[in-house]
Amino acid sequence: MEKVVVDASVVVKWYINEDYSENARELRNMYINGQIELIAPELLPYEVLNALKYSNYFKKEELVQIAKSLTFYGFILFPLTGKLAEKTVEIAVSKDVNDL
Repeated sequence: MEKVVVDASVVVKWYINEDYSENARELRNMYINGQIELIAPELLPYEVLNALKYSNYFKKEELVQIAKSLTFYGFILFPLTGKLAEKTVEIAVSKDVNDL
């Protein structure tokens, strides 16, 4: 099965209408339909919930439900340590990525 790497900015678009939200939701639908697996950095749930909290679009109860829903997506999470951390920095610097 194809594995697709997602970051918090993609998952936030599942909950908030932004540019490319339709693309992000299509990716989510592909996961739900069993077409892909979702891979993400271990910090993804924290980053998503933090972004949604500070968006001021959601009440506490809604954020709790979103937190629960994130656990059901079955992301394959990877810690940013060791060789993965090194490679992340190398790619970010070589591609001039602003956010690590």
